Amino acid sequence: MTARRKLQDINQNNKSVEKFAELIQEIVTEGYSDVPESVIDTISTNTFLKGIENKRAALTDMDKDPTTLESAIQLVKGANNNQRLIPGARKQEVRKVRFDDAYSDSDEELELNSRSIRS
Repeated sequence: MTARRKLQDINQNNKSVEKFAELIQEIVTEGYSDVPESVIDTISTNTFLKGIENKRAALTDMDKDPTTLESAIQLVKGANNNQRLIPGARKQEVRKVRFDDAYSDSDEELELNSRSIRS
């Protein structure tokens, strides 16, 4: 498979940001050995931002127009940290838990025993 095709289909898939960037750098370096370093940086950076799992961080970083893969990595890591720190940045998961009482048969009583909890 050609480097261009590999880069087209590459995604982070639960790899760390650093490992994902390393993989991209290897593919680009092998597949585009005869092009200038600035072109390699552009291809690596664009591929990295397109394949990153956190699309919100990627979009934010694309607006900042990083010129190197290293700067894109730092921007993504910073955006990931900021999203974890800012309350409300991530939608909280809500689960409904039912506590069924063996002695109650009515729907009204079962509804009273149901609660929503946040995790």
